[in-house]
Amino acid sequence: MRVRIKFSKFDTMRFIGHLDVMRYFQRLFRRTGLPIKYTEGYHPHQILSFAQPLGLGLTSDGEYLDTEFTEELPLDHILEKMRGALSHGFDIISAEKLADREVNKKLVTSMSLISRAVYLLILKDDENRSELSIPYEDIGKLLAKEKLNIIKKTKKGEKELDLKEYIYEIYYSDDGLDSYKEIYVSKNSTPVVNIELVKNGKLHAPEFKSGQYLIVSLSAGSETNISPDLFLESVLGGTELTKNDFRIHRVELYGGTPEESVPLCLIP
Repeated sequence: MRVRIKFSKFDTMRFIGHLDVMRYFQRLFRRTGLPIKYTEGYHPHQILSFAQPLGLGLTSDGEYLDTEFTEELPLDHILEKMRGALSHGFDIISAEKLADREVNKKLVTSMSLISRAVYLLILKDDENRSELSIPYEDIGKLLAKEKLNIIKKTKKGEKELDLKEYIYEIYYSDDGLDSYKEIYVSKNSTPVVNIELVKNGKLHAPEFKSGQYLIVSLSAGSETNISPDLFLESVLGGTELTKNDFRIHRVELYGGTPEESVPLCLIP
């Protein structure tokens, strides 16, 4: 039985890295007693496949892992067992059954499906930033240009790319998302950001009381991943703000094409 688990990472857990998250869930499954499946060979390990790793210091309500059990189980039973063994800083949102493995075919994992991510970028509210504001009009003018060429560092070196091709949506709010301004929506992709869902569907995002926010939809996954840090560095150049002035919360991960993207939890 293959299952996709959606979970949150928040509070102090945002300071642990991806490898520690993997180890945490390995121990979690041992504590639950759920019949998780192991690989074969001399060094068997639990079959766990995580979606795109979250950057250190970021919180999220859109984390995913795929796993397998040796027997059929009710999804409610899996959720109950996992939630009962959790530490503060993680929350299990949902569990969805996936299609069984196809014989002699490569397994499709959540990591291979990712094409887009939605982030909430919150300007930190403290006395050092009390006079600062997000230059949303300047960001709009920047995205109105024909191209936005940047240098992106990769494992193989550096490459130049047009960032505009990988930014799908940008919205701005300064009143707790009760109203918002559309800064940029790509003509080459279908919008996925629903402001009301971002506001009302949150579990562990910072409270929407006051302050300034950007909601952005960016290309993600193994092909061309645009991190929120890279986005902020590219659009804030020449301003008083830096990426360190923002808290970053991942709202959701999407699969599919730019023209037809759906949340990973809805992909069988």
